[in-house]
Amino acid sequence: MSDPKQSEENQSMKKLLGALKDAVSESGDDWENIIQKLGGSDIGSPSGVEGEEMRSQRTAKRKKIKEMKDRMKDRNQDVSVLDPDQVRQTFQGLEPTLSKSDLAIGEGKYSCVTQAQSSDMPTSSDPTSIILGLYGTIPRWKRNTTVNFAVYAGGWPTYNHAIFAAYRLNEAATTWNSLNLGVKFTWVSALEDACFVLGYGGDGGDTLARAFFPNSKDLNNMYVYLKAFQSGYVNYLYNVFLHELGHVLGLRHEFAPEKEQGSGPLVVWGIRNPLSVMSYTFPPLLQPSDRTDTKSFYAYTGAMIQSVSVQDFYPNN
Repeated sequence: MSDPKQSEENQSMKKLLGALKDAVSESGDDWENIIQKLGGSDIGSPSGVEGEEMRSQRTAKRKKIKEMKDRMKDRNQDVSVLDPDQVRQTFQGLEPTLSKSDLAIGEGKYSCVTQAQSSDMPTSSDPTSIILGLYGTIPRWKRNTTVNFAVYAGGWPTYNHAIFAAYRLNEAATTWNSLNLGVKFTWVSALEDACFVLGYGGDGGDTLARAFFPNSKDLNNMYVYLKAFQSGYVNYLYNVFLHELGHVLGLRHEFAPEKEQGSGPLVVWGIRNPLSVMSYTFPPLLQPSDRTDTKSFYAYTGAMIQSVSVQDFYPNN
């Protein structure tokens, strides 16, 4: 004998799937419009007034990006982004023959300028856990959200540099995703759908890369610089992106309490580890403490950590 409650749930699911099928077939538009047809809200996005405001922001973002593309087109500048599937196929074909020397650009200590490093860095024997806090708050992404990223197709020394960087960034994103933080990185093929975009920053001196901290901007930039492609560094680009994505998740440098006091109160979360992926130990490696502490940081539901407020952002995809 069938369970009446189960049958009712099955019928509801069939109706939902039917409505979704109709919405997809009728709409030539993006997922947000499909969701609106169903009378719901986007996954990982707020509902009600807050949801309407966010949808309005996304519409404005798409308009701004279209205007930017038009301006760049008039200047014959390429702002197209790489197609993830095409890069994966191309990279797999090139990887066996893509040696370090193929990408090395010249002669090249780990340095990223998401936070400036002092000239008198603490040594690895100095006490250095994950460090949180920026300008009076602790920024992070709202749980159950997705942070989309894209990669510029143009502006790189060669196309091989573009696909190599894109592939390694996605590998690092996949590693962070494996922690199941409640926040997921996804590589997208449209700039309009991205929270951030990776580009080549040219000659940044000793700097390898630059990222950003969680925020509500229309589009953030991550840069990788010349030195990251030099001999001795290029084969560790995956590790470089592990470090930079740590910043994107809201993590500061391990030496921040000693050397980066100019950006507001700092909070030590968990057990300090001088080998953390957020240190300047090269190559950066994700430590067991990084995994444990970042997961507990994103699982934390309080409004304050050590008298510093936690500010959760919805990614502006």
